[in-house]
Amino acid sequence: MPATPPSDVSTWNDSLPSASVIGSEEEALKVAAELAAEFEIGAAERDRDGSTPTAELERIRLSGLLGITVPTELRGAAVSTKTLVDVVATLAAADGSIAQVLQNHFYFLRHALVHGTPEQRDFFGRLVIDGNRLGNAQAERNAGSKSNGMAEWTTALSEVDGLVRLTGTKYYSTGAYTAQWIPVNATGLSGTSVIVYVPRDAPGVHVTDDWNGFGQRGTHSGTTTLDEVVVQPWQVVPVVADAEPPRVDGAYGQIIHAALDVGIAQGALARLAEFVRTRTRVYRDSPAAEASQDSHLLYETGKLAVGVRAARALLHEAADAIDVAGLTPTRAQSTEASLAVASARAVAAETAVTTANELFEIAGTGATDRKHGLDRYWRDARTHTLHDPTRWKYIHVGNELVNDVAPSGSLI
Repeated sequence: MPATPPSDVSTWNDSLPSASVIGSEEEALKVAAELAAEFEIGAAERDRDGSTPTAELERIRLSGLLGITVPTELRGAAVSTKTLVDVVATLAAADGSIAQVLQNHFYFLRHALVHGTPEQRDFFGRLVIDGNRLGNAQAERNAGSKSNGMAEWTTALSEVDGLVRLTGTKYYSTGAYTAQWIPVNATGLSGTSVIVYVPRDAPGVHVTDDWNGFGQRGTHSGTTTLDEVVVQPWQVVPVVADAEPPRVDGAYGQIIHAALDVGIAQGALARLAEFVRTRTRVYRDSPAAEASQDSHLLYETGKLAVGVRAARALLHEAADAIDVAGLTPTRAQSTEASLAVASARAVAAETAVTTANELFEIAGTGATDRKHGLDRYWRDARTHTLHDPTRWKYIHVGNELVNDVAPSGSLI
């Protein structure tokens, strides 16, 4: 079996129309804003129908956004983490489901670029630049936990008839249903954790659309079954579980989740402002002639706006900390990035839920009319913020402050 990836990635691109290539941070932000404006138009309808955002994901694929974190030597834009989280937040403000699909893509792309061999880095970087999107098959309902806190996967590689095969079942497979490739967390042949990058259409790969959550409906985070999928050595990338050297792997994945929550809050706030301007009725005890002039409504809306602004500021601070840390951070840089991301993640989650909930208190009864689809912000925020318990973010920050115990760079 070949130990290195094929030099030509076109084998996996034959059926894919060519994607554009984005060359700068400014272009990435511009494209994201344009796509978000398009996606917002049908977001409420897609949510009601539970439909797959196939056309929208194809627009993203063709736009070149998938490759914005690829190094410049591989024709990517190598955008900063701050630009990446702004792109994700912009899309999440329009449709949280679409943004969450991208979280997995960027996280697993970074893993291949950072922890893969030079050949793997080159292959997966070029694969993404050509328009391939990575999904996710990570979560297991019965996975154990190792002493270092890493999951002990039941999905595993084994040798069968002289071939390495991957077998197991994964749940909450956000992005896998519509992806071109599926990164799979598994136990390798030596018993260590690995990530196996599997083509979506490989024999033995089955993705079932059985996601039934009341929020983030368009993620289609269903079940992935891997039935003795043949794997080549170059598809396997190791997972670094040791405390040394310091790194920010976990913080990178978490900050994209934080960006998603900030985006949902921004979307809810924008719709609230629009609703108060155009639809909310003045309460009978108010001296204001219009709802948009009611001091109580303005006060409450202003409080929410300040909260969203603060969450976004923490998000940017955390993004800068990740970029300062880089790929070979010192222990101090890794700790600072992890704490900054934990802070941003906690505040973003709470802000998203609060903003989406208070929207109705301020906008009034008319906001509950299903035709407006405003409840999707709360359902999306409530569902996504359960991904990682906020309380653990505060525990990590408190433990470092009180006991000088730094959070793990792989887990935060």
